[in-house]
Amino acid sequence: MATNNSVVKNDILHKDLSYKVQGFIFDIRNEMGSGHKELIYQKLLEKKLKNAGLIFVREPAIKIFSAEGDFLGLYRPDFLIENKIIIELKAHAFITKQELSRVYDYLRNSEYELAYLVNFASKNLYYKRFIFTNDRKRWVKNLLLFVAISIAFVAISGVQIHAATLILSPSTGAPNVPQHFTILITLDPEGENVNALEGKISFSNNLKLTNINDGSSVVGIWIQKPSLANGVISFSGIMPGGYRGDLGAGWTGYHPGKMMELSFEASGVGPASVMMSNARVLLNDGLGTPAKLTVYNLNLTVTGEGGEAISAALASDKNPPLDFTPEIVSNPDIFNGKWTLVFLARDNESGIDHFEIREVSTSWFSRIVSRNALWKKTESPYILKDQGLESAIEVKAIDRAHNEKIERLEARNPVLWYENYAIWGILIGIAILGIIVFRVLLYGKKKRSST
Repeated sequence: MATNNSVVKNDILHKDLSYKVQGFIFDIRNEMGSGHKELIYQKLLEKKLKNAGLIFVREPAIKIFSAEGDFLGLYRPDFLIENKIIIELKAHAFITKQELSRVYDYLRNSEYELAYLVNFASKNLYYKRFIFTNDRKRWVKNLLLFVAISIAFVAISGVQIHAATLILSPSTGAPNVPQHFTILITLDPEGENVNALEGKISFSNNLKLTNINDGSSVVGIWIQKPSLANGVISFSGIMPGGYRGDLGAGWTGYHPGKMMELSFEASGVGPASVMMSNARVLLNDGLGTPAKLTVYNLNLTVTGEGGEAISAALASDKNPPLDFTPEIVSNPDIFNGKWTLVFLARDNESGIDHFEIREVSTSWFSRIVSRNALWKKTESPYILKDQGLESAIEVKAIDRAHNEKIERLEARNPVLWYENYAIWGILIGIAILGIIVFRVLLYGKKKRSST
């Protein structure tokens, strides 16, 4: 099948991802032909991206800047894939020069460097690959210069810039720690309203990670729960409704909130470090604007023994997690609109270890069968098995000291007695049994009278 493709450099930008995207484009044209509306091709590409496990956004809000670096407005292409490739899909008889210029100009004046314009309705599949690298964009250089001057001005004048801060600190508050110790990571929005964050945490070779505690975290929903892989802890999460900081006793305003705690064991005394990289915090402004972020990494000295602290803290925790309220939500853009349970619990001592859930039918017959239903270990968000919402839902929060807190949501659409097939079956069975008994008695009476 013929194509109209732009000339690219030998060193192909985002090579592997580009090949995948081009493969999807060819597959869609071969499967669907050229006679459909744009929406059909968009839905099919979305399905292929999901099946491939790629991260993408439909109609993202991409900022457009002037040559001087001034923000001018927003551009919404059809797709943004892996935060790297812009995709514009068309179903026109032909592509005009104006459409080509438009995509080129959007690429030139945004932070992205690669875009595809695809037309499925032309006689031969048309796709054009646009490249405009950031090192060629004058506004990027001007913006970097502006940021550098602003930072220098603030440093000289002492004026504070409102920005988010991630702080890594020993839970003891001292730079000298025993061989078993805990690192507290806190988020301070510094007056901003933020709703998402992500990052990676690495640590020196003389440290061994023994536990990740995200109990009582300011993060409401973990998109990627903090986990260790190849020596690096990766995480990403959101704070529904936004987060400005914690309010607590003794504070006159907002203060930093706990994001997570990391427990380590050192192989010996001496210097050690815990560092965060690739960190981003996004503002709760509807656009996902990155907040100006400062990260305070940690260099410390391991002084000696003291490994009983963690065990002692767990042994002293006799209190269950705090009360919490699970919520049932449905969003057409998430899990295909299925009813989903969202929950978050906090524990002020040892922290939440995990959650368990079970769905209990409201019909009396099913309750008898399922009253000893097994709890299922899970995480938030949880897609409900009962999409009819006829079951009650019980969520159990268990902290690291094995204390439990159970919250129950009653069924939204409980089964009424006359809608319960089991009850009708029992009633019909009783009626049939009654008829049989009546007929047996009647037959016996007639037999006795005949004799």
